Amino acid sequence: MKHLLTLWMLALCLCVSAKETCPKVIPALQEWKGGSGKLVLPAEGSIVVAPADEAALKSVATVLAQDLKDLLDWNYTIRTGKPGKNDIYLSLMKHDKQLGKEGYVLTAGRYAGIEAPARQGVFWGTRSLLQILYNEKGESLHPRVEETAMDMVTLGSTGITVNKNGFGALPIQRISQEDAVYLARKAYKAGIRFFDTARAYTDSEVKLGEAFDGIRTEVYIATKTAAQNAEDFWKDLHVSLTNLRTDYIDLYQFHNPAFCPKPGDGSGLYEAMQEAKAKGMIRHIGITNHRLKVAHEAIDSGLYETLQFPFSYISGEQELELVNKCKAANMGFIAMKGLSGGLITNSAAAYAFEAQFDGVLPIWGVQRERELDEFLSYIDNPPRMTDDIRAVIEGDRAELCGEFCRGCGYCMPCPAGIEINNCARMSLLLRRSPSAEHLSPAGQAKMKKIEDCLHCNRCKAKCPYGLDTPALLARNYEDYKRVLAGEVKVQ
Repeated sequence: MKHLLTLWMLALCLCVSAKETCPKVIPALQEWKGGSGKLVLPAEGSIVVAPADEAALKSVATVLAQDLKDLLDWNYTIRTGKPGKNDIYLSLMKHDKQLGKEGYVLTAGRYAGIEAPARQGVFWGTRSLLQILYNEKGESLHPRVEETAMDMVTLGSTGITVNKNGFGALPIQRISQEDAVYLARKAYKAGIRFFDTARAYTDSEVKLGEAFDGIRTEVYIATKTAAQNAEDFWKDLHVSLTNLRTDYIDLYQFHNPAFCPKPGDGSGLYEAMQEAKAKGMIRHIGITNHRLKVAHEAIDSGLYETLQFPFSYISGEQELELVNKCKAANMGFIAMKGLSGGLITNSAAAYAFEAQFDGVLPIWGVQRERELDEFLSYIDNPPRMTDDIRAVIEGDRAELCGEFCRGCGYCMPCPAGIEINNCARMSLLLRRSPSAEHLSPAGQAKMKKIEDCLHCNRCKAKCPYGLDTPALLARNYEDYKRVLAGEVKVQ
């Protein structure tokens, strides 16, 4: 596990009750105070998280437990509460200017304690502890400090801290349960901890429920309700809990509402959300949207802990404003459509762009194992913005920015049976992905349906981006016919 070999930490104080020389860790400890006695950690024990810090430190404890297993073959369970003899105790302290975000204090007495002002500091403290324990075996763990640590992100006031790879579970509704469970478990085993689904994604919740049965507390699950009233809210919530095989949801979100639910607005939606949280059925409240007006209203309201909104390197200044506004409000930002519905084909460039924003968690839609493997490779080798990647982004922005269909599907269903979310962006799909499937007899039949357009303008009215969808369909169909005729060459 490469993150064991990566230590960008500021170890300012290590107070261990042992009259021994300063432990050798990389980077070297800046302060050491030895005492009498010696702490001996058993091969089986507990990692205890301070109750008030569970949301922020649960993922740190999970990583540490796995590392103890991988390095030392030790079996440690995770719990919250007060530490006992020979436990490992993780907790947060008040802000300390000297320690900053990455500094920590590691103490040894009845138990080993790691305390820091920020989650990052606690994480780096566990890296030092692992080195000390490993070196006790007479073998040295030599971190390569020239390498970059995995990218972590904390979703605002929720305290949810995970690596910058969220699993978007919308696409797994299109594959078998066996394949979906396999992908989700593989993602978990590789270090992904945030999984996003929705009541509207057919059987996606059921598949995640199967995947995480028995390890529910080791992952964060976000799901959504598209309910328009309190009665349907409760129906959705109970179905989601059943599907996910859990008694709580980490992040429950209003799913692309046309308005921003608030207390007293007559819908009863936000009141229901508050009641669900008070009952412990949900832990955090969020909202998703495609409308800038609703997104701004949600941020300004102070009622929501997270906002999920489309954000990629072909987004404009308006989306970037939302990102910055969320950060200022200590509100988590979940970036959907980081690949712009498949129009962005360079995942490394997509990741490098998102990595520039420390408060943003991208969720990548995953349907195939090769797609998952790409993003898993970025956990330990996160792409960085380089001149080559900037050139890719600039080229894509020149081609894609402007009036184009994002494929969000909120215009569907079409009364004429047109698959608008693909047909309205066919010109781009033909040029940015293998064209054979799009030009097959089945693909031709889908595009021919455009001839049945009723010009009812329902799609135009529903488009969150304000596109003239019927006109866009017509232009894409004309281009498609030229491609079929051989007048235009594509991939």
